[in-house]
Amino acid sequence: MKVKFVLIGVFSALIFAFCAQADQPEWSFEGYDQFLKWRQEQNERLPQTLDSEAEHNYDVKAYYIYLDVDITGEYIQGYCTVTMESTIAGLDTVELDLRSLTVTDCEFNGSSASYSQDTYLITIYLPTPQNPGTDFDVTVYYEGNPADGMFFDTDPVCAFTLTEPTESRFWYPCYDDPSDKADHCDVVITVDGDYEVAGNGLEVWRSYSGGRTISHWYESHPIPTYLVAVAICDYSVLEDSYQGMPLKYYVYPGEESDAWIAFEHTSDMFDLFNDIYSTYPFQDEKYAIAELPFGGGMEQTTCCFLGEYWVMPSHSSDWILAHELSHQWWGDWVTCGTWMDIWLNEGFATYSDALFAQYFYGEEAFQNRMQNFADAYFEEDSWYRFPIYDPLYMWGATVYEKGAWILHMMRRVFDDDDQFFQMLRNYGNAHAYSTAITSEFQTAVEAGYGDDFSWFFDEWVYLAGYPEIEYGWTADGNTATLYLYQVQEVDDLTPLFEMPVDVRLTTTAGAEDFEIWMSQESETFEFTASGEITDLEFDPDNWLLCTKDETIDVALHYFSATATASGINLSWEISSDEEIFGFNLYRRLLDTDADQTPESIGVKSNANSSGAWSKINEQPITGENPYSYLDRGVFEEKRYEYRLEVIIIAGKRTIGNTEVIASTTPGSFALLQNYPNPWSETTTITFTLPEACEISLGIYDISGRLVKEVACGYYQSGEHQLTLDNSQLSSGVYVLRLSNSEQMSFSKMVFAK
Repeated sequence: MKVKFVLIGVFSALIFAFCAQADQPEWSFEGYDQFLKWRQEQNERLPQTLDSEAEHNYDVKAYYIYLDVDITGEYIQGYCTVTMESTIAGLDTVELDLRSLTVTDCEFNGSSASYSQDTYLITIYLPTPQNPGTDFDVTVYYEGNPADGMFFDTDPVCAFTLTEPTESRFWYPCYDDPSDKADHCDVVITVDGDYEVAGNGLEVWRSYSGGRTISHWYESHPIPTYLVAVAICDYSVLEDSYQGMPLKYYVYPGEESDAWIAFEHTSDMFDLFNDIYSTYPFQDEKYAIAELPFGGGMEQTTCCFLGEYWVMPSHSSDWILAHELSHQWWGDWVTCGTWMDIWLNEGFATYSDALFAQYFYGEEAFQNRMQNFADAYFEEDSWYRFPIYDPLYMWGATVYEKGAWILHMMRRVFDDDDQFFQMLRNYGNAHAYSTAITSEFQTAVEAGYGDDFSWFFDEWVYLAGYPEIEYGWTADGNTATLYLYQVQEVDDLTPLFEMPVDVRLTTTAGAEDFEIWMSQESETFEFTASGEITDLEFDPDNWLLCTKDETIDVALHYFSATATASGINLSWEISSDEEIFGFNLYRRLLDTDADQTPESIGVKSNANSSGAWSKINEQPITGENPYSYLDRGVFEEKRYEYRLEVIIIAGKRTIGNTEVIASTTPGSFALLQNYPNPWSETTTITFTLPEACEISLGIYDISGRLVKEVACGYYQSGEHQLTLDNSQLSSGVYVLRLSNSEQMSFSKMVFAK
């Protein structure tokens, strides 16, 4: 067992330095409940399928979108040119996703091309078939009122796009799937009035002339369709910088002072994420935040769209600002390859929110944030349990909050923050400006860890649920025993979990941490500390997503086994605040070269074979404290281990183990008293034979008449036990008789229905 001392929950020299000088201000997570509600609303409006309708036999290289936007009429008109390369020989048609808008014309490389349109697609017929190796352009002219994807408002007057996951097709023709990122993208917006336009990348130019605004934005880095975005509003633009890179805040007029306070910690967030994730992927462009009338946040590439609720004169929005900024790495730089892998975006960003809490606000804020995540996930899981991969709800707590916990637990398994965050950097660089799926992330994890990690992904990513832990412990001086149970219902969806967990012992010499690996339904772990143990904590630093309940408030003072001529005498003493309903005793043979099982068919000896546990009492053992029990079912010179189980209102719990070597084999021809006696349902009959022989065992009434034959035939020497049921018996007093060719043994039994 590996012994280690308390793991400090900070993860780089930068964080140590900052926390040393900061006053650790208090941090509230204001609006978190509203954010959860908004996410649930997004789940309810998800389409039945997230797949593109278009046949994907090309590779998109660029989008050029030119739109005239009528905000008051909620109408758009313009064109989109898609530069692409065929991935097949002889490509003669191109399909693009487009809904709710009317196509008026199409072009191929600048010349008119025929087309057809249905509810879901625009199909362009290429006059010249295309082969791999050559780029070509298709241009679609269209107009209409967007039914989704682009939204309009009057307070304030604005228009903006929100398209995750598959609503880009409602405002421009595209291959609407995250797997095919365009190498670059242009968006040109014309609108009546003097408006500011926020978009991806850099604003190439902006003009206001003749009562119209024209704004041209260019994103030079690869971008998926759902992150192409514009926001049009009468903004006040606040300008700042981070290490020479522009920071821009597009906020409603009159909210400038609130915004400066709300966004004050943006540079601190950059400090953290640049350190642990790598340099900001779009540093040659900008980072911006645009305030809009909706309930959440959206990580458009280089420009976060933020609900107006979050622009407040406090730092209560730091958590969502950190979440959205971190998406520039996880979602924008590395994009989930399919929507089944959405946790690679949202789980990462959610954990980033907690990491910023740890970095800027301290360990208590971090622990509170992780508990927020756990509570949200437990609530959702109580209604809907599903895996994080290919989730039932994309915007649910399983994807976001459990996703954060998966990274947190992964960090614990690594047990080395430098190694863990280096793994994340390697993963990001391997898929930079591209996409990744869960199996590719697993490959990166295994490379960084240096060992197999499939066991972790199998239970936490591809299955569902979480460990529900009940535990108890006993201590004797500087030794302690932990009894651990996973009590969750195990089925095809929910496994038993294998995980490393810290156990902290409080001793007279100080606190010591031990690492255990849990994996079974019921397990026992023993520890030896450097001082007398006064307390035990399971997962004291909260690295494991679980519920944990110290359910066994039973202290075992001793549990001993003494070999006698009659068998093994077991004794124990406890103290408890629990109501005790009895005890069970289990025994197993520790000698590996012995097989003492009798050969007689239908007869089982309680001297069980090597390694197998056998319960030796039929009914719970009760009585007065201290307790005792005589086990006669043992063989000479064999080593046995006993396990003591207490029965309390929460169930049966192991509280002790002990070992002993049996001294003698019962050497007489004897029929022992049945147990229990009197009895009503079943009773156990025990007899011993000094040598193998033919026997007869029967039940007789008090007049000497045979009522029931219990056993007959050839039996080996030693002790044997039989279980007798109540068939063919009426209430009364009976005599048990054991006989062979030379002798007899009797005992009295009482049966009462």
